[in-house]
Amino acid sequence: MEPLNTVIQSSAIDLLQAIVARGEIEMLTVEMLEPVVIGKLFLCVHLHQLDLQNKLLRFLHSIISASTSYTHNVNSRTEDRSTESSHELEKKGYTVNPLLTQTITDGIVVPRNRPVMQHWLDFVLMAVSQFQPALKGIISPIVDCLCRQLLMFLSDALKASQSSPDDGYPRVATDAEFSMLLNALERLIVLGLTQKSDANPDEDDTPVQERPGAESGGILGYVSNVFATDSTTTSVEHQLTASDSMMFIVYVLYLTTVQSYSPGYKSLHEGIRVLLAIWVNMVWHDTNNVRPEVDSLSMIFNRTHSRCRRVLELLFRTHPMEVLESIIEYWDHDVLMRSKGSDQPAAAVFDLVDVLIANARNAVHMICDSISVRISNSSERSRRPANANL
Repeated sequence: MEPLNTVIQSSAIDLLQAIVARGEIEMLTVEMLEPVVIGKLFLCVHLHQLDLQNKLLRFLHSIISASTSYTHNVNSRTEDRSTESSHELEKKGYTVNPLLTQTITDGIVVPRNRPVMQHWLDFVLMAVSQFQPALKGIISPIVDCLCRQLLMFLSDALKASQSSPDDGYPRVATDAEFSMLLNALERLIVLGLTQKSDANPDEDDTPVQERPGAESGGILGYVSNVFATDSTTTSVEHQLTASDSMMFIVYVLYLTTVQSYSPGYKSLHEGIRVLLAIWVNMVWHDTNNVRPEVDSLSMIFNRTHSRCRRVLELLFRTHPMEVLESIIEYWDHDVLMRSKGSDQPAAAVFDLVDVLIANARNAVHMICDSISVRISNSSERSRRPANANL
């Protein structure tokens, strides 16, 4: 009876999706359908029923589309009425079902659900990008889920690379599975940073003042004027008063509080940690062994390392200072990069910086910029530091 039940349920889902997509259903019924579909997906994941999940995900996408469209139309009418009556009316917003995030993360991480993992990732990327900002709140927990899954894949791959033929090789994720997760991680981090305040919050409208006697701003300004007159040196030293130091301390404390509530920045920071761990560790060195299983493992390492490089390059193009500061912090603190000896992490990080930044001059300029933003007073600061804890 189970195959027959699956066919019946599949036909029912197709029929319901067609009705919802055509808009021939009341909004109250749509609101009742959403928790039912999410609950059904949750059961399918944990009961290992793979056949219905793709259709249920497409049905859920149609339901969310209908809900957000209805909410948008209601808010538009509310704005018109508030304009006519000259008083503000309360706007409604789409409320994310509490079980939705947990269901999505389970659909991605449950091992027996891995054959349909691509369907879940496609649903997330399509829904989050289409229904902004309604689904913006689920980006951060899903990024955390992807990072944990990638670290688990990395751990399995490292164990397999250190195994002997007598012990056998543990199950390792394929390069396609690594690529799926890396692609989803890249796009979700970018979507989470679409609001400017997440990645690089602007300062207030106070204009940036030039340092007296400096040819350029930041630390490089001090370097270029190292042989300046005593009056310039006195002027610079005068700026670093006790009140300025206190203002800087208060500013850093404020930034730490602001950054702790920035989900987009936290997702970028955590994503860089995982990408850096993959970059450092997934380098294949055993080129003499020609056994088939070793050859497959080397292909997984090389392709994953190449895909990781492309993700880092894209993130660096869009948010260069944030990526560089995260690399510096994790290089200094993270033990995940020390699994293969003391010399390899440093060499790999310098190789990565060489890939991301065109020349040493640009790298030094960016580092000096990062230092300058932390030591300058509020009247001279053009932006907030990307990482207040560094």
